[in-house]
Amino acid sequence: MTFHTGDNGYIGNSADSILTISETAKFNMTGGNQLYLGYRKKGTLNYNSSAESTWTNTVRIGTGAEGLLSVTNGKITHSSGYFIVGNDNVGTLAISETAKVKANNLFIGDQYKASGVKGVILVKDSGELSSNVIYLADKTNSVGELTVQDNAVVSTGQFRLGRSQHYNEADTSHTSYLGGGTATATINGGSFSCSQLVMGNQKAPCTLNVLAGTFKTTSNSANTVVGESLIHLAGGDKTTVTLAGSLTLEDTSGIKVTDGTKLTGTSLAFTDNSSLELDGLYQFATLSGSLSFTDDVSLTVYLDDIFMADGAYTLIEATGQTSGMLDKLTLVSEFGEAVLTGEALTPYLDYANGLVLNYTSAIAPVPEPGTWGLMLIGLLGLGGVARKKRS
Repeated sequence: MTFHTGDNGYIGNSADSILTISETAKFNMTGGNQLYLGYRKKGTLNYNSSAESTWTNTVRIGTGAEGLLSVTNGKITHSSGYFIVGNDNVGTLAISETAKVKANNLFIGDQYKASGVKGVILVKDSGELSSNVIYLADKTNSVGELTVQDNAVVSTGQFRLGRSQHYNEADTSHTSYLGGGTATATINGGSFSCSQLVMGNQKAPCTLNVLAGTFKTTSNSANTVVGESLIHLAGGDKTTVTLAGSLTLEDTSGIKVTDGTKLTGTSLAFTDNSSLELDGLYQFATLSGSLSFTDDVSLTVYLDDIFMADGAYTLIEATGQTSGMLDKLTLVSEFGEAVLTGEALTPYLDYANGLVLNYTSAIAPVPEPGTWGLMLIGLLGLGGVARKKRS
């Protein structure tokens, strides 16, 4: 099946529609036509053919109604135009089994609208997705979700979460990134690689969860995170995180690390009220370059042992220069929390080769009076039980 130049294809126009491509069939689009999945009514395209199909113009999934493209076999090569999932409604792209999809420029959640615009992409099993660039929740009020799991592979050039170059028509500098939507990317297995990570905006939260598998940036381009954005690294030894370029966190963005997960990179810069959160005293990052802290940067450490041994704990190792200093340190245990700020931090932090915490019991969280009382009651109770047994 081939669409010819000038023809548009509508799946889900006057009624809910399903088109299935199977066995060795091809579904090619050539010339200036566009494909609409979910134009006025719900439209579904199931691609389960072993053949490769070529699309040479814009694809819109979820325009006036819900649209679904499910690819379970074969390959779709999209070579020009836009590939939009969640154009003006809810659009879903599901890639599974051994299917491969190559998109030119991929937009997930792409339209200015009060609500209702959502793009969802799921890549699982041994599916593969590649694109020149991925825009996740590109427009204000849009929602974009990308999930990679199992042994799936996703690769792209620039990966933009909630970042739009057209967020404000009155601003042509594109430097403050006021627009964009709510973006969530979850890597829970397989592999995700991009040349550059550009994440966050000033209106909606954006989250990158790396829970298992591999996440890496592949070029020396600067990676930036702004706004209410969070990078959550988890999974411990099941997770590999490698950044070829520098990573800068601005505004109120942050990195949260759990399960002893580690990062390898070139340089890290925390600035403008950004934060780092660790679930223990261990080396979170190894950097071949520099480390810097400027303008109200905070560190929170959740102590995995309430009776930590005194000593020097390297949290970030940096071969290059370390500049600036933290403004706030919070230590949290089951007893409560201890907060140090300003000059009170000086004796306990060393920046000679990265970030080292000189931990002592003097800065350990102290139980609240009520907690002391409960502990005392518990000890007295244990003592009474022991005396009763002896008698």
